[in-house]
Amino acid sequence: SPGGTADYGTPPMRILPRPLGVLLSDAMGSLGRTWKVLVPIAIAVLIPASLATLAAFSIPGAFEFVEDVLENPEALANLSAEEFSERSRPFVVAGGLSTLVQALAMIFVFVCCHRVTIADVKKEPVDRRETLRHALSSYPSAALAGILGLAAAAGLFFLGFSFWSVPAMVAGVPRLCMATQPTP
Repeated sequence: SPGGTADYGTPPMRILPRPLGVLLSDAMGSLGRTWKVLVPIAIAVLIPASLATLAAFSIPGAFEFVEDVLENPEALANLSAEEFSERSRPFVVAGGLSTLVQALAMIFVFVCCHRVTIADVKKEPVDRRETLRHALSSYPSAALAGILGLAAAAGLFFLGFSFWSVPAMVAGVPRLCMATQPTP
């Protein structure tokens, strides 16, 4: 747009490069001013999320599967695919539930951190009640974006895994195949 302003009349934001030491100094100063607001919020959110993770792994068979993986992997190696799937199902369910709970808890903490940081940068007073009010109003869209991002990342991982490993398993690894053949 002409004159260096956007179409709606706001000048473009200019971010000048700053030395790393200045950035770290500013970040530590902000943390020193805001930690009394952030720590209680993080504790109040993450302790229940951790307890929910413990509850998820109390599903019968989930923790036992972890013990077998760590202490007796030979027993798992001798299982058929169906038996292994059945044996690992409680662990997969517990892992999925705990990952979801932990992700939602961390998204809430990140939204609170964002609000506190913005208030600190604007030199506004940082208040726990206002931070929680703002975080609760912003949380649904942030949680949806986080879950969609997690689903997209998982989808890309499994897509890449399928396109990379499945053909490699079907075709075999050429060097290994050649090494097992007798030389003429």
